[in-house]
Amino acid sequence: MKFDEAIYLSDLIWYDGPVLSLYQQNGKKYLVLWVDVLGEFPDEEHVWYVIEVDEPTLRSFYDKHVSLREVMECSPAIYEGRNIFMDEGTECPLVPWADIPDDRKPSAESFHDETLGRDAA
Repeated sequence: MKFDEAIYLSDLIWYDGPVLSLYQQNGKKYLVLWVDVLGEFPDEEHVWYVIEVDEPTLRSFYDKHVSLREVMECSPAIYEGRNIFMDEGTECPLVPWADIPDDRKPSAESFHDETLGRDAA
Protein backbone atom coordinates (compact mmCIF):
# COMPACT_ATOMS: atom_id res chain seq x y z
CA MET A 1 0.00 0.00 0.00
CA LYS A 2 1.17 3.51 -0.78
CA PHE A 3 -0.01 6.08 1.71
CA ASP A 4 0.36 8.98 -0.69
CA GLU A 5 -3.15 10.27 -1.35
CA ALA A 6 -4.38 10.25 2.22
CA ILE A 7 -6.57 13.06 3.46
CA TYR A 8 -5.95 14.15 7.04
CA LEU A 9 -9.09 14.19 9.21
CA SER A 10 -7.93 14.68 12.82
CA ASP A 11 -5.35 13.99 15.51
CA LEU A 12 -6.69 11.75 18.25
CA ILE A 13 -3.50 11.75 20.33
CA TRP A 14 -1.02 14.62 20.20
CA TYR A 15 2.21 14.84 22.18
CA ASP A 16 4.82 17.16 20.65
CA GLY A 17 3.50 15.82 17.35
CA PRO A 18 0.86 13.41 16.11
CA VAL A 19 0.81 10.01 17.83
CA LEU A 20 -2.56 8.72 16.60
CA SER A 21 -4.34 10.36 13.67
CA LEU A 22 -7.28 9.61 11.43
CA TYR A 23 -6.91 9.69 7.65
CA GLN A 24 -8.99 8.69 4.66
CA GLN A 25 -7.70 7.32 1.37
CA ASN A 26 -9.61 5.76 -1.52
CA GLY A 27 -12.85 5.67 0.48
CA LYS A 28 -11.32 3.83 3.45
CA LYS A 29 -10.44 5.20 6.86
CA TYR A 30 -7.13 4.58 8.59
CA LEU A 31 -5.81 5.19 12.05
CA VAL A 32 -2.15 6.12 11.79
CA LEU A 33 -0.17 5.26 14.91
CA TRP A 34 3.41 6.41 15.58
CA VAL A 35 5.22 3.50 17.23
CA ASP A 36 8.98 4.01 17.11
CA VAL A 37 11.97 5.98 15.95
CA LEU A 38 14.98 4.10 14.64
CA GLY A 39 18.47 5.55 14.41
CA GLU A 40 19.65 8.95 15.47
CA PHE A 41 19.13 12.44 14.15
CA PRO A 42 19.49 13.39 11.33
CA ASP A 43 19.22 9.87 9.89
CA GLU A 44 16.32 8.70 12.05
CA GLU A 45 13.35 6.80 10.66
CA HIS A 46 9.92 7.17 12.20
CA VAL A 47 7.86 3.97 12.22
CA TRP A 48 4.09 4.18 11.81
CA TYR A 49 1.29 1.63 11.64
CA VAL A 50 -1.47 2.43 9.18
CA ILE A 51 -4.53 0.60 10.50
CA GLU A 52 -7.58 0.12 8.30
CA VAL A 53 -10.74 0.70 10.32
CA ASP A 54 -14.41 0.51 9.42
CA GLU A 55 -17.02 3.00 10.64
CA PRO A 56 -18.65 0.79 13.32
CA THR A 57 -15.26 -0.07 14.84
CA LEU A 58 -14.14 3.56 14.71
CA ARG A 59 -17.36 4.63 16.44
CA SER A 60 -16.86 1.94 19.11
CA PHE A 61 -13.34 3.24 19.68
CA TYR A 62 -14.56 6.86 19.98
CA ASP A 63 -17.26 5.74 22.41
CA LYS A 64 -14.72 3.79 24.50
CA HIS A 65 -16.34 0.41 23.90
CA VAL A 66 -13.16 -1.03 22.37
CA SER A 67 -9.49 -0.25 22.94
CA LEU A 68 -6.95 0.64 20.29
CA ARG A 69 -5.49 -2.82 20.79
CA GLU A 70 -8.86 -4.39 19.95
CA VAL A 71 -9.17 -2.13 16.90
CA MET A 72 -5.81 -3.40 15.67
CA GLU A 73 -6.62 -7.04 16.46
CA CYS A 74 -9.78 -6.92 14.32
CA SER A 75 -8.42 -4.68 11.56
CA PRO A 76 -8.63 -6.18 8.05
CA ALA A 77 -5.19 -4.70 7.30
CA ILE A 78 -2.28 -3.15 9.17
CA TYR A 79 0.60 -1.65 7.22
CA GLU A 80 4.00 -0.57 8.50
CA GLY A 81 5.46 2.59 7.08
CA ARG A 82 8.71 4.43 7.65
CA ASN A 83 8.84 8.20 7.24
CA ILE A 84 5.47 8.10 5.50
CA PHE A 85 4.96 11.84 5.90
CA MET A 86 8.42 12.76 4.64
CA ASP A 87 9.01 10.35 1.76
CA GLU A 88 6.13 10.66 -0.69
CA GLY A 89 5.14 7.41 -2.34
CA THR A 90 6.71 5.22 0.33
CA GLU A 91 5.51 1.63 0.06
CA CYS A 92 3.93 0.37 3.30
CA PRO A 93 4.01 -3.44 3.53
CA LEU A 94 1.23 -5.41 5.17
CA VAL A 95 2.17 -6.66 8.64
CA PRO A 96 0.15 -9.41 10.38
CA TRP A 97 -0.94 -8.68 13.95
CA ALA A 98 1.01 -11.74 15.15
CA ASP A 99 4.24 -10.30 13.69
CA ILE A 100 3.99 -6.98 15.50
CA PRO A 101 6.42 -6.90 18.44
CA ASP A 102 4.69 -6.77 21.83
CA ASP A 103 6.41 -3.50 22.72
CA ARG A 104 4.73 -1.87 19.71
CA LYS A 105 1.24 -3.13 20.52
CA PRO A 106 -1.10 -0.87 22.49
CA SER A 107 -2.15 -2.05 25.92
CA ALA A 108 -5.53 -3.59 26.59
CA GLU A 109 -6.37 -0.33 28.40
CA SER A 110 -5.69 1.94 25.41
CA PHE A 111 -9.15 3.48 25.23
CA HIS A 112 -9.82 6.74 23.39
CA ASP A 113 -9.29 9.86 25.51
CA GLU A 114 -10.55 13.01 23.84
CA THR A 115 -8.38 15.17 26.13
CA LEU A 116 -5.25 13.91 24.32
CA GLY A 117 -6.25 15.29 20.93
CA ARG A 118 -4.48 18.21 19.28
CA ASP A 119 -7.29 20.68 19.91
CA ALA A 120 -8.07 19.59 23.47
CA ALA A 121 -7.95 22.41 25.99
